Amino acid sequence: MNEHATSLHRQTPCASLEFLRNSVGKTTEINSLYSSVFSAMLKKSHGLFLDMDGSSIMVEPVHAAIGVQVLHEIGFYEATIAWWFKYLGKGHDATWELAEAEMIARGAHLAMPKAEFKAECLGRYLPYLQNLTPEQRTALIRPGLRMLIDEAKAQGKPVAVVSGNEEHVVQANIDAIGIRDAVDLVISHTTITSPILNLRGKPSPDSYRYAARKLRVNPLHGLALEDSKTGFKSAHDAGMKVVGIYYPEAGQQPYTQTPYNVANEQHLGEALTKHITNHDIGKKLRELLDSDKAKSSSVFESMLDELERAERAQRIRVVSKSSRAKDAMAEAASAVTTTLGFKRNGHIPITQSIALKPSS
Repeated sequence: MNEHATSLHRQTPCASLEFLRNSVGKTTEINSLYSSVFSAMLKKSHGLFLDMDGSSIMVEPVHAAIGVQVLHEIGFYEATIAWWFKYLGKGHDATWELAEAEMIARGAHLAMPKAEFKAECLGRYLPYLQNLTPEQRTALIRPGLRMLIDEAKAQGKPVAVVSGNEEHVVQANIDAIGIRDAVDLVISHTTITSPILNLRGKPSPDSYRYAARKLRVNPLHGLALEDSKTGFKSAHDAGMKVVGIYYPEAGQQPYTQTPYNVANEQHLGEALTKHITNHDIGKKLRELLDSDKAKSSSVFESMLDELERAERAQRIRVVSKSSRAKDAMAEAASAVTTTLGFKRNGHIPITQSIALKPSS
């Protein structure tokens, strides 16, 4: 293991479910509960779309440690982990430009060109992955992600990785956390910006729209997992429902555009369960979580049905709770289906344009 990889192993967060075991009891009970939540959420979707760095594989602190280390070596000593996290999701090129702008303001320059900075950072990151032990690989996969993926596959839903990183790095990450067997499609920054496609990377919605098109899924029925503002905007503007991961330890706040927020290192199932049960509609069903009925996803499906209706009513600005509101929502849904030509099962022809924008 090289010098850089050795120091970085000590800085990588190791997610623990101890607090969940103490509050719920046995791991099998936790899994049973969370499987029900995942099952219910996925039944509302027709495809699972995963960001990679930070969302699926918890390596943002590793990227930050490497980036800060290299910036110090080339003269930008003001770089800190907190500074790096301020620009999370922007990529190495944009981060270099921000550091260079601060250097220019002081009448100096970084002692490394932009392209070399990115290559150096990724060159140190890949050996880190290659030297991981099985235990360290297990610690890097986001808690609950494998359960979510397995539930998607059990329901016959396609799984795509949609990353803003380079192709070879994305492929290495997929292997590091052992999900290659479950991934149906990989879209990287290399793919989306290739001369053949000539599309825009994140925060443009192009990558998510293209992934949905390749999988023949209506993007309005896609469920995405993202951990940066740029990635969140990309999936959200494509029309998908987004589970947003944020970093409270870096001063980040939950995303206001979605109720589905997950604090870093929090189990996905715990976060989604908390959202459903803390919602006004879900409070009355709180006691069901402690009963045998919680083992059935139908309980959570009923919660999500009510949440979905409430969110839809808000989006089309229906204030009334009368039967006329239900008629208005049904009419609006029918109009969208007719106008866009989407089949009711969520699938669309491969030639169908998917340049969609969510309702404001």
